[in-house]
Amino acid sequence: MADFSQDTGMFITELDAVFGIDLAENETSIYNAFKLNWDQFDISSQNEIMGLCELMRSRRFKARPHFIRFLGIINVFHAEDNMSLGYNDWMKGYSALLESEGLTLDQMDIIQASTQQILNTDVLFSSRSVTWKIQKKNRIPWDGSLLKSGIPVGCCVKPSKTASSGPMNDVTPGRMCHAS
Repeated sequence: MADFSQDTGMFITELDAVFGIDLAENETSIYNAFKLNWDQFDISSQNEIMGLCELMRSRRFKARPHFIRFLGIINVFHAEDNMSLGYNDWMKGYSALLESEGLTLDQMDIIQASTQQILNTDVLFSSRSVTWKIQKKNRIPWDGSLLKSGIPVGCCVKPSKTASSGPMNDVTPGRMCHAS
């Protein structure tokens, strides 16, 4: 993968070369949404995104899943006024993680997947027996201080391995619910 030129006018063309024509249908919709949004980002945001993409390239991230997931995360933050969920903090933290020498691609993959899960479903953690969710539309402290932040967090305990968690619309701090 060639270096990104850091030219905002060339960036989409350079991303086209990264992705080629091999994107799945859902990935194509993510990429097309990002391309539509690109000109709406201010120059500072464009430079930040290009810089992070260059860091990802230098760390040998793959077009799929890493780059497309990164663009999807940016799309979610910029859609429906989700910037208030902590976009700037997330970008700052993501940059610091990318610059961390000890972080592996597998660990970054988990970070990206977890971010998508939080943004798309409000789920912090889910296993066969328990799901932790946050209340929708709260600014998320991406620095790890969530439980000290005052954001309502709820836990839904699943009654058996085969049961699935029902919706948790009313998330109250410390509230435990049992899925039916």
